[in-house]
Parts: sequence; C-alpha cells; structure tokens
Amino acid sequence: MSDPPSKDDVDHCRRCELWERATQGVAGEGSSKARLMLVGEQPGDEEDREGRPFVGPAGRLLREIVEEAGIAMRSVYLTNAVKHFFFEPRGKRRIHKTPLQRHVAACHAWLEAELARVHPAVIVTLGATALAAVHGRKITITDGPFTETKEIVGGYALMEMKSKEEALDYGRKFMDLHLQHWPEFEGECEIRPVEDQQPVAMQTRNVEGADTGT
Repeated sequence: MSDPPSKDDVDHCRRCELWERATQGVAGEGSSKARLMLVGEQPGDEEDREGRPFVGPAGRLLREIVEEAGIAMRSVYLTNAVKHFFFEPRGKRRIHKTPLQRHVAACHAWLEAELARVHPAVIVTLGATALAAVHGRKITITDGPFTETKEIVGGYALMEMKSKEEALDYGRKFMDLHLQHWPEFEGECEIRPVEDQQPVAMQTRNVEGADTGT
C-alpha cells in the first residue's frame, strides 16, 4: 500500500462487527511525511458522526495543546488503533466502550500500513489500547509502589501555563472530559507548580449524574 489507508478503505472494512452500528469509518489524517504520529484508542461520538479523528472535546483540546507547544498540526499525523466507534447505547447517548482485543487485532493491518507509509520519527500513544496496538501485543503498565496491582494507577503531564487560573481551567476541562465519556468516573486531578508550592486538588465524582468541584 503506497499511501496510508483512505476513508473509503476504512468505510468498506468488514474485518470485525463494529462497522454494523458505527456511522462510518474514521481513517487517519495528516501528511504522509509527518514526523510526529499521535495514536488514540478509537473514534468517539463526534468523530464517528464527522468521519475525522480527534474532533470531539478531547481531540479539540489535544489539537490546542499541540499548537500551543509550537507544533504545527500540518506536521502531525492523527490516527486511532481502532477505526470504528465501539459504544453502548444509553437513552439518547452513545457511551464509549473500550475496544476488545479482537477489534484491535482486526484493525492492526490499517495501523501497520500507516506506520509503514508515514514512518514517523516520534509515535505518541494515547492510552493502553493504543500502546498495545503499536507494540502488536498486550502491555502491562505498572507505576512505582503500586506495581503489585498490575494496572494503570495514574499519570502526569508537565505543561507551561501563564497563570494559576489558566492551569485550573485546563484541570477542569480535563476532568469534564472524563465525565463526558465515562459518567461513572471518580477521580482526582492535582495541579502542582514546578517550584515547591502547595498543590491544588480537584475531585470529580458521579452523584445523580455528574458534578465537578474544586
């Protein structure tokens, strides 16, 4: 395959059952000469409706962060490990479900073709599913003293902000995105300046729907 998989290629994929309920396939997007490739898990609700990767709330925030980091989006290739939206209907909403291993395996040929054609210098995997897809096998992720749990227990990001208020705003967006895609989510986001100061913690929990507090 001389070019990365096209929208038409993915739309006609029948390697697993996800195409049956999805609106359409979502192929990768970007220059075939991109030096940076971002690999997500799967399309979300808005990506499924629009047919483009990373155009939902989380994707728009990611694009904004990439641009603020001084990286032009035209130099980035965006794709997902799974090309169709896997979801659970809940009333009028479609709730994201983690793709099964068979879904990742069925789409692996598309990802391999993208990697071979784009040949990026840097690959950033966004989550355990994307990491496993790029490696071609299941990955166990552990963290510090919690290695006995054999699961993901957290993570961190180092970002440059102009003010405490801007950092808090990003923190709220981060927690809100979890609630949008995972209504039962309960967690905490801690915002800590690089210099030794008292951290600011945010807690998010689901109580008769969802609420976010600081």
